[in-house]
Amino acid sequence: MLTPASRTAVGIGLSSLRANPLRSGLSTLGIIMGAAALAAVLTMSDGVEAFARGQIEQRTDVQSIVIQPLKTERLDGIMVPIKDPVRPGAADIDSLQRMLGVLGTANSSLVGSLVFTREDRRRAVLLTGATDAPPPLADSALAAGRLPTQEELRGAAPLAVLSAALAETLAEDSTDSAALIGQDVVFDEGTLQVIGIVDRAVSQERLALFTPYQTATALLAKHPDPPLPSVIVRAHRLEDVQAAQEVVEWWLEGQPGDWTGKAQVMVMQNWLTQIQQGMLVFRILMGSFTGIALAVGGVGIMNVLLASVAERTREIGVRKAVGARRKDIVAQFLSESVAIAMLGSVMGVLLGLGVAALAATIMRSQTDAAVYPAITGVTLVVSALAAIVTGLVFGTYPALRASRLDPIEALRHD
Repeated sequence: MLTPASRTAVGIGLSSLRANPLRSGLSTLGIIMGAAALAAVLTMSDGVEAFARGQIEQRTDVQSIVIQPLKTERLDGIMVPIKDPVRPGAADIDSLQRMLGVLGTANSSLVGSLVFTREDRRRAVLLTGATDAPPPLADSALAAGRLPTQEELRGAAPLAVLSAALAETLAEDSTDSAALIGQDVVFDEGTLQVIGIVDRAVSQERLALFTPYQTATALLAKHPDPPLPSVIVRAHRLEDVQAAQEVVEWWLEGQPGDWTGKAQVMVMQNWLTQIQQGMLVFRILMGSFTGIALAVGGVGIMNVLLASVAERTREIGVRKAVGARRKDIVAQFLSESVAIAMLGSVMGVLLGLGVAALAATIMRSQTDAAVYPAITGVTLVVSALAAIVTGLVFGTYPALRASRLDPIEALRHD
């Protein structure tokens, strides 16, 4: 708690700020700019990161962990068939999901091929069946139609979502592939009804389609060597991928029949590491820029307080002569510094939020990126505290210099 003398010193310091509004305003301006830059950068970087995460979740498999059963193994340098390959079923998916908890979701997946004839030419199609739509498939990624509902994905409805290339190949008029919606497409293995077509910007340049898992199982069961079903675990967040992978490996070790040697776990670790490093570099870079802005504001406070010490040398001498202690003088000048920093931090944070909102509006108007500033309590607290700490740090030297003045020499100062 402040002593009566210290409270008096703080009051003198605040009175000095009111007595010199122009000088106080100019020193506050530096802190305002620094706090505004920090608030704007933090809110915009959080917003851009949220947008990037959304794109990654919707367009990539970076957050996916694949448990792929093996058909062969290497013995003495020779690949030989596995006698009893594993086939993950619904009970296995349920047990893995219970272990994953809130880290992610587990779904069955099956990848194979279908064959159809077009203009007397046999063509092959990459078939993917799953109990949940893979990340690239979203309503926003469709050029026409819709995706299967969750009920349809859990059933065996003969439905299909076609890639743009496959739709153009099957359509009588390649420029109007949307006319396929609702029509049946005949393959050697069976017939599927088209309910959706993926936009060309999302789908790769290959003939491919997506269908419910049980539908894919029934179609591919007609092959001489049907593919083995795999398990797709999708972490809810990028940060959860490693933890989810550890759970998956632990689950594999606990499966009967030595699943560890009959299945492999695949993670897009390189992409995941690059994305996380990119986000960290972006934050560090933006933080460096705002740190410079805050330092400039702090230097402004220091210059103003040093000038104040020089102008008020005689006043300091009088105060020390009548009994003021060094800590009282320090409290006087630090109170000025903190007051400037607090006022500047509040005004700067408000200005920074306004600048961030304007910048996000311009970004949305000039691009298709749905970027919005992410305003959080952490951002507001960090921006305000950083400005206040800057005021304390840069106000300490002038305060100490004032407290060390010799009272006799100070009284002689004109």
